[in-house]
Amino acid sequence: MRHGDFRERLDHEGVAGVATSGNVEFDKEILTLYHRPKEENFIGQTRGDRTITAEDVTQDITRLNDFEQSPKFSKEKGTHAVLAEYAILHGINKLNWFGPNATAELTSRYDDYMNGIDLLITIKNPGQEPLVFGIDATASVEESVLEHKYQRELDKAVVGRGTRLKYSNWDKPVQIMIVALQPLIFERLAEVMTGNTKYADLELAAKTVTLELLIREATNNIGRILDKQKLPHPEFATTQDVIDYLKSEGFTQDRKTLSKSILAEFYTYNAIIKTFEQPYLDAREILTQKEKGEQLYLLTHNKMINRILTGLTTTIATINPVIEAA
Repeated sequence: MRHGDFRERLDHEGVAGVATSGNVEFDKEILTLYHRPKEENFIGQTRGDRTITAEDVTQDITRLNDFEQSPKFSKEKGTHAVLAEYAILHGINKLNWFGPNATAELTSRYDDYMNGIDLLITIKNPGQEPLVFGIDATASVEESVLEHKYQRELDKAVVGRGTRLKYSNWDKPVQIMIVALQPLIFERLAEVMTGNTKYADLELAAKTVTLELLIREATNNIGRILDKQKLPHPEFATTQDVIDYLKSEGFTQDRKTLSKSILAEFYTYNAIIKTFEQPYLDAREILTQKEKGEQLYLLTHNKMINRILTGLTTTIATINPVIEAA
């Protein structure tokens, strides 16, 4: 395919709902490797207590096409937003950000735009249930936008309400984790991922901060769920201690006060922390040994995140003292 042909394809597919990042070579690699699920392929499948019909798909696609013409779409799916989504996707699948057992897949246009899930992450470990969660990748630097995203997922978490994808082979509710890095970082990541070695250490910084954000959000949400349940609790060392404590207090799946969905969330957040804590510490250690590692670490952080997460901090913020001390 000639370079010009691909540019024309991007222009055409951009109109059809395949958002582009502004980096032609990066888009070419991404769109060659990864494809969004098509809504029409799910006609006849059951979601919850409903079966997806052709009429459902037609209505949803009309809704999506209308949304793509709106000012909100231009704001939410600008080049930096698409870069964020594509860079994290590529980092997980090709650079092992989440380890060798992890895969990331693009969600359908519907689940991306209407449910706020850019990527569906699956981590398979032998003999265990897979860890599955969603990622909302963003390069926004608007505090109100970021705070809304975190608060939205926190509000769902405290009542045990995950998000169910409509057009996906995964048919269980998932927790959505927010990953927000500085916009310029995603531009440089796209260059790194297409062969530019000038910014190679930025990739390590982006991986490090991404893992840290996941751990911090999982930790925070566990604390807020406990607060919502009005549970007196000690200072826990790990989230497994939280789960053991809940069981000792009689809060099991059979108790109305702690629903099955909330207990499932505990396990998800606990698995996120246990899965990513050591890789985060290892990446952070390697980064500090780089000549400009600390500077890159600070540059990669979205400056609004610390303020937002601090505002959401709970009485068990010390549940993961490793992150607090980092």
